[in-house]
Amino acid sequence: MKLKRLLIEDFKQFTGQVRIDDLDPGLNIFTGPNEAGKTSIATAVRTLFLEKHRSSTLRHLVPWQASSGQPRIEAEFAVGSCHYLLRKSFVVRSRCELIHDGQHRMEGEEAEEALAELLRFSRPVRGSAAPEHGGVPGLLWVTQGQAQDVENPVGHAATYLRDALNQLSGSRVEAGEDVLIAAVRRELHELVTEKTRKPTQHYAAVEADLERALRDQQQLQLQQAQFEAEIDRLSKLEADYDDLSRRKPWEALEQKAEQAKVSVAALRDARVRLEQLQLLRAGAHDRIRLLQERERQRLEALSALAALEAGQSRTAIEAAEAAEALAQLGGAMGQAEHAIQVSRDALQQALAAEQAQEWREQAGLRQKEVERLQQQLAQSRDIGERLQAFTLAAHADAVDVDALHRLRQLEAELAALRARLETGATRIEYRLQPGRALRMDDQTLDGTGQALITGRTLLHLPDLGEISIVPAASDGAVLAAQADDLVIERAGLLQALGAQNLADAENRFQRWQDARREMESLERLLQAHAPQGCDALARAVENEQLMLAQLAQRLAQLPDVGTAPSRHDAEAAVAEATARLQQCQRRQQELHTARAAAEARLRMQQEQSAAMRARMEADGDADARQAQQLELASAVAAEQAHARDIEQARAELDRLAAETGEQDVDRYQRSAALQREAHTRQKVALAELRGKLEQLGASGLGERLADVNAEVEQLQRRRAELKLRADALAMLHDMLVEERDRTVQRLQAPLAERMAHYCRRLFPQSDLNLQDNLAPALLNRDGWGAELNYLSFGTREQLGILTRLAYADLLKEAGVPTLLMLDDAVVHTDAARRERIKRALLDAMQRHQILLFTCHPEAWDDLGVVPRSIGSMRVVA
Repeated sequence: MKLKRLLIEDFKQFTGQVRIDDLDPGLNIFTGPNEAGKTSIATAVRTLFLEKHRSSTLRHLVPWQASSGQPRIEAEFAVGSCHYLLRKSFVVRSRCELIHDGQHRMEGEEAEEALAELLRFSRPVRGSAAPEHGGVPGLLWVTQGQAQDVENPVGHAATYLRDALNQLSGSRVEAGEDVLIAAVRRELHELVTEKTRKPTQHYAAVEADLERALRDQQQLQLQQAQFEAEIDRLSKLEADYDDLSRRKPWEALEQKAEQAKVSVAALRDARVRLEQLQLLRAGAHDRIRLLQERERQRLEALSALAALEAGQSRTAIEAAEAAEALAQLGGAMGQAEHAIQVSRDALQQALAAEQAQEWREQAGLRQKEVERLQQQLAQSRDIGERLQAFTLAAHADAVDVDALHRLRQLEAELAALRARLETGATRIEYRLQPGRALRMDDQTLDGTGQALITGRTLLHLPDLGEISIVPAASDGAVLAAQADDLVIERAGLLQALGAQNLADAENRFQRWQDARREMESLERLLQAHAPQGCDALARAVENEQLMLAQLAQRLAQLPDVGTAPSRHDAEAAVAEATARLQQCQRRQQELHTARAAAEARLRMQQEQSAAMRARMEADGDADARQAQQLELASAVAAEQAHARDIEQARAELDRLAAETGEQDVDRYQRSAALQREAHTRQKVALAELRGKLEQLGASGLGERLADVNAEVEQLQRRRAELKLRADALAMLHDMLVEERDRTVQRLQAPLAERMAHYCRRLFPQSDLNLQDNLAPALLNRDGWGAELNYLSFGTREQLGILTRLAYADLLKEAGVPTLLMLDDAVVHTDAARRERIKRALLDAMQRHQILLFTCHPEAWDDLGVVPRSIGSMRVVA
């Protein structure tokens, strides 16, 4: 299918008509920015071929700028050697007309039915066309942003694709499977599920009944085993109960508990005696320690008294030495104070000499500043005189800028009017003999020249009469009148400007501008030299001169400092004398502190030794010390006697503890109680077990177990039959599908070959696996396969374009009309892959017509095709 011409009128974005003529049979590229109308053109093609002209849902096709517009689309196209002209009008006065080879004409429903059969798509019963009606055009005409969606369009065009494959391969497959496979599958799915092949319907019910019967069988078998085990347990319980009733072991345990009570009482008495003996020994030990501590303290006091008396002598010597050092230090401090006074006088002279030098330097700087300001004042006065001269010149050459601007406009308008006069007026060229002249109105013509006639003109011919010349349909008179008005206005402006002509006014304006620029330059220069004016600058000169005189007066008043030392030496001498004095003062303070501390320490030592001696004399009675020694010997003997008694009591306690345990009474009593409780529980358990066995024996457990065993056997036979049938059907189904797949593979071979042809342009050494519905399912490249849904958006978009080229090749080979339309399809693509897509399009354009719409013309200017700009198309409003 080749579009030759397209006419769009009052459609969506377009008001008036848009004509697209001379469409190339190969590649056609339409470019324009966003909202230029590219998508509207693509929509118009889809609407013309796929929509019903009488649909009531197409009101949105009317341009919003022209609500009363009549959407109309017309296309001329060819299919093979046949030529068609299709016209459709929508919304208002809807009609459809299809003309075949200029002779056979169809209208309305007949034309749309023929069109759907020709292009392989279906028509909706009512309403607008949906994607499922798109057929072959819906697959090959890619809308904006939908290039990556292949499976849905392929599904809607699957019938036409299979017809094409059947025609090319010579075989026949109905919807991807034959009748036998469908029948086997139905039978199989009545027994098992489609994917996991788990039992379903009657087979599942048998499985459920068998599972229930097996549970019942297992439960009854468990109850039967429990019944027999309970009978055995009853016999054992009865024997154990009789044996325990005969032996009565709790009575022996109660006797042992009474004997243990007597032993525990003796053990407690032995423990109390041991604790009493340990207390007596501890008291004797404490008395020994107290007496020994008193003797140790007496010896330490004697030693401390001797040490205090030796310290008193050393402290007295330290106090005397400190007093002697203070007397010697007085002379050194007097010498240090005199040295400080002498060095401070020298520092004053040094500071005076520095001040004199600083004032002399300031005087030099002030003198230079006075000279600089005087020079600046002279320059400022010169600049002021020049500024005054240029101000007078600028005032003399002042120009009204608005008047000059209007004069320029008048000159331009006069030039344009004269050009129009010369172009549109009647022109007379004359060549008169020497000495001869003619009169034209009030103008005399002689020699050779030209004359323009803008209105009715009277030409006087001597001796012959007059000729009236009337220009035909000319506005020359009006233009001439306008030119006269402009000349008058120009003369007034020249007089106001004081100029002879525009050039003179421009020169005067230029002189005025130059004078103003010079004034601005001088004003900036004057501002730089004298920001506050010449008077302020003169006052600054006077101030500097006054300050210079004051400095001279100060220098005259300074004393003679010719022999003064340097400030550094004087400050060093002051610092050295001050350091010596501070050192003497610190030494004096240290000696005062040392003498006071020695005297205080001496007094304290004398007081401590006197007090200690008095205390020792009060406690130094010989009889008291002898009585204390006797008491210590008695305490030691008592402590040894208590130790022997404790050893004997601990041995007796250990013997009783080994023979008797305090917990024996409790364990014998609890054991006897447990024996009695166990005997009672055995009696209760025997009664309960006898009742339970009597109840189970009367419930018919054996008969119920036999019935369940029979049911299980029957259900197992039925399940085996159904499983055998399901396995046989599954095997038959797999064999038939395998054979069908081989047939489908042979059927898909032409399409797979075209898919691989285009796919390898993008990914070398790759191919695409096809689903039963002929949609691409898996991309195999570089040794691995990936489902299309897991690829990036850009890659899916690129594969969507290439696969459509393959479908178009298949359909064309089977004689189906093809037209490829790509609306902004190659968007998410890098430069390298775009080049490969271009090569694929150049290959496909040899067999198909392609309409490509893009807002990036620079990306498609290397295909050897002249892009068509939407903005440059002829639009008739």
